[in-house]
Amino acid sequence: MNRTITTIAAAAILATATLSLPGQAAEPAPAPAPGPKASTTKDKAISGEPILMGVRASSSPVSYKDGNTYIGLAVDLCTRAIEDMKKSYPKANFKFVEVTSSTRIDMLKEGKIDLECGSTTNSASRRKEVNFSVPYYIASVKAVKLKSNTAVRTLDDIGPDSTVIFTDKTTTADGLGKFNPNFRVKSTQKVFKLMKGKDHQDSFDLLTAGKGDIFANDDILLKGLIERSKDPSKYEFLPENFSLEPYAVMTRKDDEFMTTAVSKTITKLMLSGEFDNYYTSWFLEAIPPFNKSLKIPMSPLLREYVRMPTRIVGN
Repeated sequence: MNRTITTIAAAAILATATLSLPGQAAEPAPAPAPGPKASTTKDKAISGEPILMGVRASSSPVSYKDGNTYIGLAVDLCTRAIEDMKKSYPKANFKFVEVTSSTRIDMLKEGKIDLECGSTTNSASRRKEVNFSVPYYIASVKAVKLKSNTAVRTLDDIGPDSTVIFTDKTTTADGLGKFNPNFRVKSTQKVFKLMKGKDHQDSFDLLTAGKGDIFANDDILLKGLIERSKDPSKYEFLPENFSLEPYAVMTRKDDEFMTTAVSKTITKLMLSGEFDNYYTSWFLEAIPPFNKSLKIPMSPLLREYVRMPTRIVGN
């Protein structure tokens, strides 16, 4: 019995010594159990968990807030895509989540939204981070000013005492520089001041308050902001047209399910002729809240996309 006790004691001492040998690494702790896997949009469509639809507050007439809801061409197209999805996934539904130009891409990548139905340009730099559907509108960049500002008549009048307003994290600044070399040189040399609004309405409010000389943005968004203002007659467009901006629904880079679903719906609407009805209702007929028509006919370039829908766009 003494021998047994001695043997057990020796084994215990040996185990203790082994654990405390200098330079010996301790046994690694067991890896924690993996957390629940984030739901993909397909998972959500199957289970009925709401698909998070990113929308804008002030991108009239494609995505904007009217009362307690969100409306616009892009919102209609995304809503239609979810309706089409219900044919295969009856529980599919969605929930609006408001985003801005500054937050949209990060919120999409972080899973805070599953698609963005706003005024987002499909650009080469963005395609490195996200996916895009078939384009649904081709905008052109223009600049607007207060009519009372007689010192600025064209973009060439922007000088050392001028302030140019942009919306944060948009492609507008690049567009102006590409199509106007003189402006690009001034921008590079920081000849004029640059002021950024947090969203399109904020940028427009800065112009209205006289904080800047011009506000440069996509033509359709500027027209929507002007028509929603208290006095549309106060504003005037500069004559120049700048870059072309193909708007598309934005999805996550790895989410081919949602990208395909939205593109399939837009393509079906374009080829059937039904897209023309959507376009007419938002660009040629009176729209809320000002009950006026923007009177913007479909451009020849967009007409070609409608005739032959494709996700391929120029850079």
